[in-house]
Amino acid sequence: MIRPPRVPRALFEWLTLWRSIAVIGVVGGGYAWLVVRASRHGEVALSVATGLAPIVAFLVAPAIIGLLSGYFGWVRERTWEPWHGRYYAFDDHQIRIVEARGRLWFSSKDVHDALGMPRRDAVLKSMSVSQIRDDDEVGEMVSNEGLVRLLGRSTERRALRLLNWADGEIRRPWQKQRDRLDRVFDPEPPAATAKASPDDLARDRMST
Repeated sequence: MIRPPRVPRALFEWLTLWRSIAVIGVVGGGYAWLVVRASRHGEVALSVATGLAPIVAFLVAPAIIGLLSGYFGWVRERTWEPWHGRYYAFDDHQIRIVEARGRLWFSSKDVHDALGMPRRDAVLKSMSVSQIRDDDEVGEMVSNEGLVRLLGRSTERRALRLLNWADGEIRRPWQKQRDRLDRVFDPEPPAATAKASPDDLARDRMST
């Protein structure tokens, strides 16, 4: 069995939306022009041009894939444009996250919508000010500790996945970046080690 050649992964990374359109236009237009020219020179030339169709399809297929990928990426960006980049995606659900009071805050509504779960008013009302707050634009938000309290007792696998996602992909990278900036802009001075003078040592001996 003859296997088709594998397309390099780097080719798909190179094929952006506009490059894919250019490749499809050049290759497709060139092949159409070749078929038209071949049809004027008889059936033999036309059959040769038609036989090149698999090669042309192989050349155009990565560009079509790149075009579709770029198109859906563009649609996705347009869909999320009103969020102004203040979101993170969990299973294609937008969860707005805001940094305030030296910690991260997750939109309570987005968390409930992403999990498809009813609002847990009793748990939310029992949270402290360090676990829940109101944002003027987003609304009710919970901190990472509040998120753990909100979902920690849930036995649903999706809720546990969201907790792991929030801690591993959001909070820990944010904390590392924050610690790195703190070391750059507010370095701790080296601890001074005071040496005792001979008079101090003599007084200590006399006191003992």
